[in-house]
Amino acid sequence: MSDSSAFKHEEAVFRAHGGLLRTSQAIKLGIHPRRLYGMREAKLIEPLSRGLYRLASLPPLSLPDLATVALKIPQGVICLISALAFHEITTQIPHEVHVALRKGSRKPRLSYPPIRFFWLSEEDFEAGIGIHKADGTKVRIYCPEKTVADCFKFRNRIGLDVAVEALQSWLKKKRNPAVLLKYARLCRVEKVIKHHLKVPQERSVLGGASVVRDAMPVRIVPRGDETADLKYWLGKSPEERVSAVEFLREQYYAMMGYKSLPRLAHDIQIRRRA
Repeated sequence: MSDSSAFKHEEAVFRAHGGLLRTSQAIKLGIHPRRLYGMREAKLIEPLSRGLYRLASLPPLSLPDLATVALKIPQGVICLISALAFHEITTQIPHEVHVALRKGSRKPRLSYPPIRFFWLSEEDFEAGIGIHKADGTKVRIYCPEKTVADCFKFRNRIGLDVAVEALQSWLKKKRNPAVLLKYARLCRVEKVIKHHLKVPQERSVLGGASVVRDAMPVRIVPRGDETADLKYWLGKSPEERVSAVEFLREQYYAMMGYKSLPRLAHDIQIRRRA
């Protein structure tokens, strides 16, 4: 008798539940622990993580990490870069699964895959959840609009460039901006997102003069040759360096949605050279 036929009933239970079962689920469904471990020894099932098994005869997983997380952390929601990748509105390659949890929830323990958790308020957590299928498993994932808004909310943790790229990719799909702004208001990032939807801004600059100035697009790139950068700026006058800093300040506050430029206190410290 082949190993497969010896575990015919157990295989049927696995298939009836999408081919993926946690150890606790399998036992509740009538599979004795010895039979479960026997299937593992016979290589009829393969472990995806501790306590999570999948039928080895099934086609290769296309989204194994999302399926694993959905089964191990059913109270979580796939968010940020992981959700962007699922909706195909980013060029980022996820190296960990981003999971949202309700504020106050305990951090789950999972050896695999690598997970990064984000805690959200009740209202923020519940908004925009969609149910999708990943390798036959139901996975909770935020909709594209909620995901883009969350990326701007957590831009200091995942990078502003990631959020801006996601917004640009989302716009190319010709979606409804009103839906995006609804989630932007919820996430309190409406001003910054509106700035990237409509670039020209009118604001005051130092000295009280009111000007209309287009916020130039800033692209964040990997750090390059620091020696060349230092040589370049050392060749500039102090006035040119201060002017460059002022320009960067204007770009930053424009991206943050400010209508006026906050005053800058110039503190000069004079040191005696040895």
